[in-house]
Amino acid sequence: MSARCKILSLQVNDKQQEIADYEAETIKVIRGQSKFSAELLTSLSAKAKEELDELKEALEEAQAELDRLQSEDASDCEEYDRLIGWADIYDRCSFETKKMFVSKFIKPVRVFRDYRLEIDFNVSYEEFQNLTVQTAV
Repeated sequence: MSARCKILSLQVNDKQQEIADYEAETIKVIRGQSKFSAELLTSLSAKAKEELDELKEALEEAQAELDRLQSEDASDCEEYDRLIGWADIYDRCSFETKKMFVSKFIKPVRVFRDYRLEIDFNVSYEEFQNLTVQTAV
């Protein structure tokens, strides 16, 4: 998404330069130094301005999407750090404490051939998130 924003930004800059070039050529038309007609430059300039508006709108949308993704990424990083913290605490516990901890979150574990596992949890992911939010506060 960052690359898309950069590309759109470059396209906006190019389109702005194109419009500036049309305006410079229009001055030459006024002075009688250009081979182009005023009508042609006016239509080209109007079309370029419409394209510039579309590019700016696309850039704003891409930037908003990039900001949203970056905020989600930051949230995911915080969640990951919190889970790693819980893993560190779990690693330092005694075996009995680990059993108690696991029994609070896991119901049965079924083992099948080819090492396939089915695990039933006592809490859903949303409940777990609420639990971590409550313990953090």
